[in-house]
Amino acid sequence: MKRPIEIIDDFYTDEELNTLFKEISIGTNQLEFSPTCQPHKGRDFYSSRFQAYPCHETYKVNENNLIYTNLFNKLKNNLLPNIQKLRTFFRKIYKDELLKSACKDGKGLAHDDGGEFSYAGVIYLDRKYSFNSGTKLFTRNNIAPQFEQDIQVGSVYNRCILYPADIFHQAGFDMNLESRFIQTFFVFKNGYTEDSNSNDTPNKYDINNCI
Repeated sequence: MKRPIEIIDDFYTDEELNTLFKEISIGTNQLEFSPTCQPHKGRDFYSSRFQAYPCHETYKVNENNLIYTNLFNKLKNNLLPNIQKLRTFFRKIYKDELLKSACKDGKGLAHDDGGEFSYAGVIYLDRKYSFNSGTKLFTRNNIAPQFEQDIQVGSVYNRCILYPADIFHQAGFDMNLESRFIQTFFVFKNGYTEDSNSNDTPNKYDINNCI
């Protein structure tokens, strides 16, 4: 028996949501949005972020921040009892940028987040529901190239999805809307830390290599 995805509605409590939005509104250096693109693995190959899925992201959230603590405890207590470390940050996507990009149809680039991560997840933070602004999963891509998703989850406010990081997936965007807002997170494989491959790991993805 295999569960390719977990879907949890009403993921955060009202108090946790208030903390999240308060921290973002403070505008500290770690939670300011900067232009980049997705997927991260291919950024070194693009001459412009508009050759991929253009977006705006924050730094990774510090482990001492309540946003990190709340998410970590939620996952550990309810879904992943053996979790040791995760990375999380926020992402915004804007329609006017997508229209200038290779993803002008609203579809992100299908990719996986394997490697150092065991699980990946998304928490949708747009208050209005949209099926098209959700996420598509291609769970059979390891068997043969998969051109059509076999699972699609709609964007619902405060909905969390969790899936193995090596599953191919694709972000969606509802072209009837002006923006998309999510919190994304990645759970490290046990025993793997961000400095496992380097003694000089930066505090965030190198955003400037994909402007």
